[in-house]
Amino acid sequence: MIRAALVSALVAVSAPAHAADWVLGFGTTDFSAKGAVDSGLLVAELHGRAFNPGHRLAFKPGLAAVVDLHGDLWIRAGIQAELPFGQSAWFAEASVMPGFYDDALKNNDLGSAFEIRSLVGIGYGLAGGTRVSLAINHKSNAGIGSHNAGVNAVTMRFGRSF
Repeated sequence: MIRAALVSALVAVSAPAHAADWVLGFGTTDFSAKGAVDSGLLVAELHGRAFNPGHRLAFKPGLAAVVDLHGDLWIRAGIQAELPFGQSAWFAEASVMPGFYDDALKNNDLGSAFEIRSLVGIGYGLAGGTRVSLAINHKSNAGIGSHNAGVNAVTMRFGRSF
């Protein structure tokens, strides 16, 4: 019930009319804890308009939801940054997003419901505002939980600007 309510709230407050970009992706997890179960994952993100329009390095608010194929769920909000490489279509992306984690498998317990995701990626802009990127990320509770197992992921991301 909590999982469905959180996903519904994310969708409701982040309708495309309020977003500058959406990102959908898929990838795989790599849990560092012994006995944890790695899985495929699906990503949905919405990024708002840049705080600093006109600057080369754009900072945007972001909301994200990730669910893996076992049902582990992450909901988070934070800052997304994007930096174009000169005049080319290539760009770098990074983000820091703290949020809520709910493990569907007890083997995937990360030590806390509070987890922070850090992400770095490289991408390419296609015609019409579509982008493709490859990103790596790490989620952990920064040592504030009962333990700090952490999980890494690699994702292929597809984005669209509004």
